[in-house]
Amino acid sequence: MTREAIVAIALEAVRSSGARGLALREVARALGVSLPTVQRHFATREDLWRACVDAALAEVSSDLSPRLSPGELSPGELRPAGLRPAEPSTEELLRAQVKRSVTRPRFTAAMTQGGGLDGTAYLLDQAKPLVGQGRALVQQAIDTGALRAVDPSALVALVGLGIGSLASSREGLRRLHDLDLDDPAQAERFVDSLVDILLYGLLPRS
Repeated sequence: MTREAIVAIALEAVRSSGARGLALREVARALGVSLPTVQRHFATREDLWRACVDAALAEVSSDLSPRLSPGELSPGELRPAGLRPAEPSTEELLRAQVKRSVTRPRFTAAMTQGGGLDGTAYLLDQAKPLVGQGRALVQQAIDTGALRAVDPSALVALVGLGIGSLASSREGLRRLHDLDLDDPAQAERFVDSLVDILLYGLLPRS
């Protein structure tokens, strides 16, 4: 039994039930192995939680890293409105992050709130370099003329706060706005709308 296999099952438990669904015994049962087999890799639930955090952040980082290579965005390729990025990968990246938060609410909530585990500080420490990558991506897009000048920290913080809030407000969205994010079609439209507003604001587009 490998660490990777254990983490994969643990991540599914977090995605379906939040951090409360993360239990060494349940992970062992799902894998069809004994509890000591899992404990050889992860002595405590907190150890397994940290491994889940690492795996989740690695997934996001894999989206970011290829897009930070110099010269990927071409200056002067602005579209007529002067607001849309010339390089669609900026939009695709943002859409992937927002969609991940909308379609995995329990997982996102667990990642952003710690789910009762003493893991929030660990998550924040591990996420700091990733946030720096996000700011670098925004700055690169600004420098090449693909995005208008905004404060990269403000934009990245806005996305992060929004993702955390979406994860914890599903019932409010349903009751107040008649928006059921468990409906794939509604969730897809909601993601498109959020990304459009985040990237282009409220100005009319030509």
